[in-house]
Amino acid sequence: MIRFEQLPLSDLDHLFLSTHLQCVYMHLAEQDDRWECTRHTHDHIEFGYIHKGHGQYHIGEIEYRAETGDIFVIPPGVTHFEVHDAEHPFEIMFLMVKHHGDRAAELSQLMERLQGKIRAKQQHKLKQIMNDIYAEIMNREQGYVSSIDAKLKTLYVQLQREVFPHQPRLAAPSAFAANEERNSIILTEIKEFVSSHLDQKCTVAQVAQHFFYHPKYVSLLFKKETGQSLSDYIMAAKLERARELLTQTNESVETIANMLGFSSLQHLYKWFKQHTSITPLQYRNQYKSSKSNQSEQ
Repeated sequence: MIRFEQLPLSDLDHLFLSTHLQCVYMHLAEQDDRWECTRHTHDHIEFGYIHKGHGQYHIGEIEYRAETGDIFVIPPGVTHFEVHDAEHPFEIMFLMVKHHGDRAAELSQLMERLQGKIRAKQQHKLKQIMNDIYAEIMNREQGYVSSIDAKLKTLYVQLQREVFPHQPRLAAPSAFAANEERNSIILTEIKEFVSSHLDQKCTVAQVAQHFFYHPKYVSLLFKKETGQSLSDYIMAAKLERARELLTQTNESVETIANMLGFSSLQHLYKWFKQHTSITPLQYRNQYKSSKSNQSEQ
């Protein structure tokens, strides 16, 4: 026999005990409707679930390919619209959710991090929740709205587990308040990712996609915590690696261009000169000359 009494609350439990989720709007656009709309915004967070069909989902300045089973999150005030494929029109379920309670603002901020297409390790769980909500809408049995609200809470919990994979199973109630510690972990992981991908065309968008964050959130967080933009950090890291290869190895400049993920030798020359005012070969020669002078002295 296994028995638990007075179950200890995790940080998510504390958050959701102080917040109520209310589905204030439901809209099911069926395939025969051939749903399309113009660019618009909402006052509350919206979920778009592609039940059938294919097309494009435009959120903010980013266009996403949308296919059956995909889930999209649109925070309040973010412009968006959808365009279906002519041969495979959408069947989309839209859910608009309002947050109530003492910590509603905190929950809203957390959900804003998910803006865009959800790419989750446990995607099948999220799809099952959305399909269950879809069934509730179609059947409309007694208590279906309450059931939808309960399933939304399950959806939120699963999404937050994806956002905070490093949170302990039984975190202290103050874990969500420990922003500095959490942000420190995120920054360390971002820097490690950048360092290990300098041989590629590493961009802010790629970093954000790897960690399941929105590019805007990653950029703002990095700038806030370091005082330097993420794009500038990536550039500086790649420049430092280029200098290291030029001065500490005998590799040809063309080989170094390939090692750093540049499309051509000319591309490396243009990029390096833009940031240092000299060419890679001039930089190498200056370094050798400086070392030679030091040896003579």
